[in-house]
Amino acid sequence: MRIAIVGLPGSGKTTLFNALTGLDAPVGGFGAPESGANIGSAPIEDRRLPRLAALFGSSRQVQAEATLVDAQGGAEGRPSGMFGGEVMSHIQDADALLIVTRAFDSPSSPHPEGEVDAVRDAESVLIELALADAGVVRRRIGRVEEGMKGARASEREALTGELELLGRLAGALDTGTPISLVPLSESDSAAIRGFQLLTAKPLALVANVGEDGIDESAGLAGRLAELEGFSKVPVAALCGQLELELSQMDAEEESEFRQSLGLGDPASKLVIGMVKRALNIRTFFTGNEREARAWPVVQGTSAIAAAGAIHSDFERGFIRAEVIGFDDFVDCGSLVEARRRGLLRQEGRGYVVRDGDVINVLFSV
Repeated sequence: MRIAIVGLPGSGKTTLFNALTGLDAPVGGFGAPESGANIGSAPIEDRRLPRLAALFGSSRQVQAEATLVDAQGGAEGRPSGMFGGEVMSHIQDADALLIVTRAFDSPSSPHPEGEVDAVRDAESVLIELALADAGVVRRRIGRVEEGMKGARASEREALTGELELLGRLAGALDTGTPISLVPLSESDSAAIRGFQLLTAKPLALVANVGEDGIDESAGLAGRLAELEGFSKVPVAALCGQLELELSQMDAEEESEFRQSLGLGDPASKLVIGMVKRALNIRTFFTGNEREARAWPVVQGTSAIAAAGAIHSDFERGFIRAEVIGFDDFVDCGSLVEARRRGLLRQEGRGYVVRDGDVINVLFSV
């Protein structure tokens, strides 16, 4: 799961990146890495894994991880075309985008617009994403129109259909409407998948508040969730700087501070959970005496695709999958007992993986 963190300059997205990953990337847009992006990882913790490991007698547990990309760009002022060029290359292949919008005052870091407005900035980022997508779509329109000139009659129908689809997308993007809100058929979605359009990706939105704004976080999150472009998007408000400071404490001390401050889950758990919902993530498990591991996959993933997530050899030589639900496995206590009760199912390559499935792939290469 690859998550790109995006936001206007001064939004605190690098501070949030550090809180999520435990890294110490320079903040402020200056001193950005040569690659143009900060890259780190955050655990996707699943409370079921330790129980599974105990039943298998596994010597180690491997929680899933999310890769986080903090693309650097637009260090000064309002960034026109902030998602073009090198920045685009870092976020195009992300599975989801995490938008950070500023909701804190800071005399040492004044807002480029002169006034803090989290709603305005969230809408501005969405417009910037739409502008980047519009450029991709219009370049494709130009190539298709050029291809029409020498196309045979048998090819013109498909090209005409693509032009019609691209025209609809361009019209929506020109008004700032994200692709995710454009009605598309399955064939339409398949046709544009290779374009890696940013506004077609699942989104999550975080408002970065100051410590003096924590008590108003719920109300701010509610207002952001009412915006048209974010009506179906997981939204939350948190204090990035405070979350960073808390993430640097040991677990017991952090827990005590959170309780005293009336805070909820750590930013890592909250944000990763939001992105999982946006992506419709389902988690399956594998286990033996050596290792128990959690594997996140998108809803609708087939058994053979899940096998490929484990290892390419598993997918290439897939025979079948032995599957049991987590609760049934816990009740049985072992695969031997699950077989005895007839709860260990034999599933083919087209089986759709369910959340909590414990899977053993049988393969031959």
